[in-house]
Amino acid sequence: MKTKLFFIMSAAAALLFAACEKVEAPDPGKPDDGGEGNEPVEETGFIPGTILAQYNETSVTLRQGTDESETLSYYFETDDEVTEERTVTLKVDETLVGDSRLLPEANYEFTETFTVPAGSYESAMQTITFKADGLEEGEYVLPIAEVVPEGETASDPLVYTVTIRVPDKPKYEFNDEIKAVLYLDTDNFDPRLLTDYMMREQMNGGGELPEPFIFGWIANLRRASLKYENGRAMLSLGSKLSEVLGSYDTYVLPVQDQGTKVCIAIEGGSTGLGFCNLTEEQMDDFVSQVADLVRTYDLDGVNLWDQNAGYENAAANGLPEMNTTSYPLLIQKMREVLGEDKLLTVVDYGEPTEYFYDTEATGGIEVGKLIDYAWSGYPAAQDGSSILVDPWLSEDAGITMAATRKPIAGLAQENYGCIAMDVSKATDPFPVLSWLEAGYCKSKISVLYETTPLIQNGYNGGYESETGGSQLAMVIGVLYYGDFMAVTSPSMEDLTWAYIYFPEGSEMLPEGGVQKVHLGYGKWKWGWDSEGQMANFLASCPGSYVIYD
Repeated sequence: MKTKLFFIMSAAAALLFAACEKVEAPDPGKPDDGGEGNEPVEETGFIPGTILAQYNETSVTLRQGTDESETLSYYFETDDEVTEERTVTLKVDETLVGDSRLLPEANYEFTETFTVPAGSYESAMQTITFKADGLEEGEYVLPIAEVVPEGETASDPLVYTVTIRVPDKPKYEFNDEIKAVLYLDTDNFDPRLLTDYMMREQMNGGGELPEPFIFGWIANLRRASLKYENGRAMLSLGSKLSEVLGSYDTYVLPVQDQGTKVCIAIEGGSTGLGFCNLTEEQMDDFVSQVADLVRTYDLDGVNLWDQNAGYENAAANGLPEMNTTSYPLLIQKMREVLGEDKLLTVVDYGEPTEYFYDTEATGGIEVGKLIDYAWSGYPAAQDGSSILVDPWLSEDAGITMAATRKPIAGLAQENYGCIAMDVSKATDPFPVLSWLEAGYCKSKISVLYETTPLIQNGYNGGYESETGGSQLAMVIGVLYYGDFMAVTSPSMEDLTWAYIYFPEGSEMLPEGGVQKVHLGYGKWKWGWDSEGQMANFLASCPGSYVIYD
């Protein structure tokens, strides 16, 4: 017992002696654990970082006098992994504007405070939206800077540039109420054909001839396709489409300026790989390519049309068979990358989309909540009896339809286009009238799959030729005016004519004399040679010659 008490008392004395000893402050001139000649650094826990623009996009162009907006993304990347959640605070730094014009507060929205999660280097993606409302023509800047504690190092600022330009004015007023979707094959036609795509209301009881109006809600440019190349899903553009996009200001901008949304239509490339049998790695690769194209050429969105994929050749090419989860997942990834301000639309046709009503088959994905619109891919029934497809319409309704489909899960009825047309197919439009009169119409979206003025192909009769078929005029008339005959295409008098003299006895005009002959519109078909056409026409009529054109 005494021994134990002795050791306890000895230990206590030693501690008391140590506590009473003088403790010297470290010599600032001596090296410390941080290195030779350095003072000890107080640990604050602050880890600096950088504001980064997704895809390095820091500029947008918007049209004056519109309600256009565009959304870009950014994120914050720290210099080192953070062990605790790191808060990032941003502000508009007006000191960085200089001689430029600061974008008004009413014309932007962005996330000012967000976090980098513990155990990470990066924040989630944040968004900044720019709006054209009320802005004058010219260039504006918006410098975004990080707010940091005093003495800490802030990120370099992110400076956005917003250009407001005056759009070209169409020669006639654009009717933005007509929800007509127009597919244009750039292999055959210059997209500016759509700036001449017009109709006019019929005259009733005389009076002045109404001015035509331009229309075309969405234009989908063809031909782009998904092709299988060396294990990858590659976005392939036709040579003419590449030429069109490469000269965007010439071919695409005038169509957008009139009010038409210009999108890229992507279909299968006949290689056995399509939207319905992609691996997730192929999807990510393909979606990235599509997004790059849309951003590079300032397109308004993407239309997916799963046809001509060549799935029957998949096994022979060592590719997986079609499945019901690939296409929905592709759509989900496409929406994530495109964002909410770009259109994402789908053609509802055949096996690739027939199961979109069944969320069990799609892996739990409600496709309709990810897309903006879908429309029928059936421009005619096999027997030509209808151009109508309404997935919500009961078979008991007694209305003839071109095909039977089921509603896409999550898609509002008003966002599905039930009427599809193709000028090369003669079909009966009257089921549309029955559908309307019975009150079933919830959507006025109509689709023309081959936008082509027949007049350019040598067609010389009928007022409907300018818009590529009387069907479209009838459908627009009944949908928007309640009468099949309410609108027509502009008179042939508006187009190109030549006055040709024929000698007596000619086949064209046996009695001889002058006749007015239509030689074709001749403006938007690639390689159209109006002078050559005239020469060929005259060569077929010996002795004739043009006296006026």
